[in-house]
Amino acid sequence: MKISKVGVLSIVYFFVLFIFALLPKGLSDYNGYVLLFMASVYLWLVRNVDVYRVSFLFSLVVFTFSLFQSPNFLFVVLDCAFIFYVIGSVYIGCCFPVKEREIRFIRLACVFICLLSVLGIFNPIMYAGDEGDEFRYLGIFHGITSSACIFSMVSIVIWELEKKEKRRLGILVSLIVSFLIYMWAAGTRSLLFILPYWLYQLYTQRKTRIMVFVALGISLLYLSLFSEQILEKFRLDENEASLNTRSSLYLQIGMGILDNYVVIPHGSYTATAVIRQFTGDSSYSPHNDILKFIYEWGILFFVFCIFLMVKIKKHVRLDLEFVLILVALISCSLHNMLSTVYLWIPFLFILIARRRIDKNVYMKTKL
Repeated sequence: MKISKVGVLSIVYFFVLFIFALLPKGLSDYNGYVLLFMASVYLWLVRNVDVYRVSFLFSLVVFTFSLFQSPNFLFVVLDCAFIFYVIGSVYIGCCFPVKEREIRFIRLACVFICLLSVLGIFNPIMYAGDEGDEFRYLGIFHGITSSACIFSMVSIVIWELEKKEKRRLGILVSLIVSFLIYMWAAGTRSLLFILPYWLYQLYTQRKTRIMVFVALGISLLYLSLFSEQILEKFRLDENEASLNTRSSLYLQIGMGILDNYVVIPHGSYTATAVIRQFTGDSSYSPHNDILKFIYEWGILFFVFCIFLMVKIKKHVRLDLEFVLILVALISCSLHNMLSTVYLWIPFLFILIARRRIDKNVYMKTKL
């Protein structure tokens, strides 16, 4: 039984996640190692001259500006590997063929991750928090934000693969309920940006459009009655220490971006170095991958994003639904997850799912 390259990649990805679920430390402790490993896997899978050429050109610019500015040459190598990894992910998602049995495997693996994540909510040892603070759900990958981001993107993968099935309404309601439970248990603010995607999916179902407006009305009433508790749960109060800290970090990065006129790169890892120098704490990071990339890559980051969107547009419709998926993906940058490997393969699966849907719609329209 021959397995396609997408099948091999999905097996590797879910195996990596399974290993990290068993390890005592969180995903962030192994980001660099996993990136180099996955980039080497892509070197074997993606044998396309155009991908190599474009990756080399972007990497060359980053390498040139980072060579004498980056605090460590290893970070330059990681940035170049990341560029190749992202371009390769988009290329695989847009162009590689995939077999139906591999789609079923991806769906089953994603369901398994979501099921374990939701069941873990009811396990008291899966929570962590400082004394005096509310305990938050760590997730099956031993990190509050990393687990929450992976769970959210994997949930979207399930729906994008299932949305054309006959029992789609029951699946959709189950995914939304699971997402709301997880969001409340984790208390992760960025998940609020993913909520519009699920509301839109509920709205597109003819039988549930009235339910959406009823749910919104109930939500507004709940917000008016329990606004203080909700603000406290998601740490949205204006006096919240973490919000004030992040605002100061963003301001520091923003000033550095303006100093170089948003055009000239500072070099790999320099954003993190500036933040740690500013705070005097080696555990701090920019907490915003978008600002981090603009600071480190300058105008190249915008060119990189435009290139990816042009490539995606050739194979996938850029409608409101896809925009909400991008919002969900970008929201994870608030936890430095966009610059890791763990979300780009779920995004690759989403591209495959939407490519299949668009192809079916096109064929029906043509007939």
